[in-house]
Amino acid sequence: MPARANLLSLLCFVLASLLTALPCAAQVSPSINLVPLHIQGFPDCDITSLVKDRDGFLWIGTNEGLMRYDGINLDVYREVPGDSTSLPNDMVSSLACADDGRIWASTTAGICRFDPQVMKFEAIPYVADGVKQFPESRIHFDRQGRIWANYIGRGVARYDSLTRTFIDVPAVERETRKSGGQLRCNGLLSDEEGILWITNTRTITRYDPRTDEARSYPFTPVGTANVPSTLLMIPCSDPEDPNVIWVRSWGAGIVRFDKRSGLYEHWMNTVGLPPNMSNIVGSMTPLGHGQWLVGFDRELLVFDASTKLFSEPIRCNMSRSEPLHAAVSAQYVDAAGQRWLGTGHDGIYTVPKAPTDFEMMGKAHTLADAQDGGYWGTSIYADRRLFRWDDNGRPLYELPLPEADRLQYESFHLLQRLNGEVWLSTTAGLLVVGL
Repeated sequence: MPARANLLSLLCFVLASLLTALPCAAQVSPSINLVPLHIQGFPDCDITSLVKDRDGFLWIGTNEGLMRYDGINLDVYREVPGDSTSLPNDMVSSLACADDGRIWASTTAGICRFDPQVMKFEAIPYVADGVKQFPESRIHFDRQGRIWANYIGRGVARYDSLTRTFIDVPAVERETRKSGGQLRCNGLLSDEEGILWITNTRTITRYDPRTDEARSYPFTPVGTANVPSTLLMIPCSDPEDPNVIWVRSWGAGIVRFDKRSGLYEHWMNTVGLPPNMSNIVGSMTPLGHGQWLVGFDRELLVFDASTKLFSEPIRCNMSRSEPLHAAVSAQYVDAAGQRWLGTGHDGIYTVPKAPTDFEMMGKAHTLADAQDGGYWGTSIYADRRLFRWDDNGRPLYELPLPEADRLQYESFHLLQRLNGEVWLSTTAGLLVVGL
């Protein structure tokens, strides 16, 4: 009897594991609008990373250099042979913006940082056995202000501000080799406690910088044949559960790791095709309420962690009948909540924020930006006035439009010129307000 019970338990466990890895029936696609961002002069390239700096510039990492977009103009930075102050290599794999305004970039020729004040790049070497090197890497800032790098095929390194170099973390290498893993180190994630989580080919390693201790958790995919050599890729935290890490994988779909139990689950988009082609996850970001926006090899889907279901493919706003047929290789959510999507050879898309609430700022028929921040507006039909609000919609002052109520003329457009004058188009002609 005990033997039969153990056998039954084993069968249940195997069945549950297989079901976990099976593709899920599609749920109804959520209302997500993809709006293409038309940037004049943007090259046909693969976008690998996106980040906004403190001045509002959008930095774009690509396989053809580093680009900066200000909403109108596009600046392109590329490698200049023989110039040590230029980008080290045109293949940019990751970006990060420091508090001091400098942009850090990882390339196939090492890490560099760009100083917008002097418009120059500085290569940051990796030191191993006393030798300065510039291998392929990815950059990561933790919540304690430390800077880390994972060097593909080499391990993890910490930035030393005194020597301005990256230095090896031997404990991670020792643990990786002890657990039988390949020293690849595909991605890094730091949690609220300052613990570093490192994805390797088939393991996640926990490293505590305070104690210099490391521990690995092996991952075995279920239900996949011809498992690719590179599997676990870039980790990201779960904003709704600090004990959960989500990992983009190469071939096994999206992977969920529980830090408390050390257990994995993973869900694939499709089966029946080579897993390294049909279940490559290029990017993922949380949408809230347990949902994730996931960029697969050629589709953009929403995954619901509560139902374990993928949505139908997200469609482009320009053609609601056609799904987006491009690999979304980079996703970024800025401080204002604006979502940016970078693709392979299909440019950049934005996802406009859906309004969650409305606030009455005042009665206005026309609205325009004020030069020094805030807004101008006018009212119509009765008590016709020119209003001035600050950035938060608080009224600053108002002026009655001359003879507007007696003559009953209406304003329908306004703007502020560089000299400060406010111009109003009205049904009685053009009105200029000098300030």
